[in-house]
Amino acid sequence: MDTLFILDKIDYKKKEKEIIDKFKNQNIKIYYTEYEDALIRKVCKWKFIGEILLHILYWIKSYRYARKIYKENGKCKVICINPIVGIFLGMKNRKNKMKITLAGFLFEPKKNKFYYFLRKCIVKLFLKGIDNIVVYSRNEVNYYEKIFKIKKFTFVKYGIDYESHKKYMGELPEKYIFSGGRSNRDYHTLIEAYNKVKKMYAIDLCIATRPVVLQNENTTNTIVLKDVVLETFGSAMEFSDFVILPLMEREISAGHQVLLEALERNKIVIVSKIDAVLDYVSDEQVIFYESSNVEDLISKMKEVLDNYNLYKEKYRNNYLFYNENYTFMKFLERLISV
Repeated sequence: MDTLFILDKIDYKKKEKEIIDKFKNQNIKIYYTEYEDALIRKVCKWKFIGEILLHILYWIKSYRYARKIYKENGKCKVICINPIVGIFLGMKNRKNKMKITLAGFLFEPKKNKFYYFLRKCIVKLFLKGIDNIVVYSRNEVNYYEKIFKIKKFTFVKYGIDYESHKKYMGELPEKYIFSGGRSNRDYHTLIEAYNKVKKMYAIDLCIATRPVVLQNENTTNTIVLKDVVLETFGSAMEFSDFVILPLMEREISAGHQVLLEALERNKIVIVSKIDAVLDYVSDEQVIFYESSNVEDLISKMKEVLDNYNLYKEKYRNNYLFYNENYTFMKFLERLISV
């Protein structure tokens, strides 16, 4: 039986030989997908309708991938790292010709109860065609089992490579704190803490995210890097003094891509102490602060700024920790054993 890898980055084509050699005892076939393209990146910047169009285009793109993959293959084992493509494969897999492991499942709560209920019913229907559903934090297993009333969820630690860095061409300050991303972020706490720290220290705050994420925040003193994309994210982070990853305490996972990229770049990281993060790191790799606690975050920021060289030395082996645990190949090894 063939084993299909459905990967979520075109750049992983560079690793095709390594992947096939690594799993040479199986008949591997690889499909490469991506979440964004030029059109999606363009419409996401539009006011009012940008977010809606963004999701519609995601779904259309993902459905086309799923339709092609399902049509081209017979009975096979599937490991799908693109969760939207995986959901659509589950929809098509009514006759169970594929044994599907879907990785990176995420189902966020919505304010509109009717929309949330409708989404839940549709997703639950599509999940019938999926054998294993992989989540990236331990708490999510029980959380999703209660929502969907099925016992298909498994926790596997995430992993990713950051080889395709491109240089960020925008202007960056000489000294700055870096933050970024959009899912489950608590930028309100970060900005409030920074505005107080700014009065004592000459350092800027750069946040790489879409402006809509910060539309309700006072960003007068914040540099919003709205032109940073996935490929330039690490470059924008690279020359920062340190990284802050502000996450809300929820059952769902978030922030792993930013966290792991910060480790890969040997950065000092201040991060919310939530269960989804504790699955991956300890205070041997990061500095924790209490989620949503402005004063605690201020304290940790001041501690780093006052003792910068000490913390730089303490976390100088973050890259080695990342490389031993969270590369893409390590991730695939964990997934294929599910």
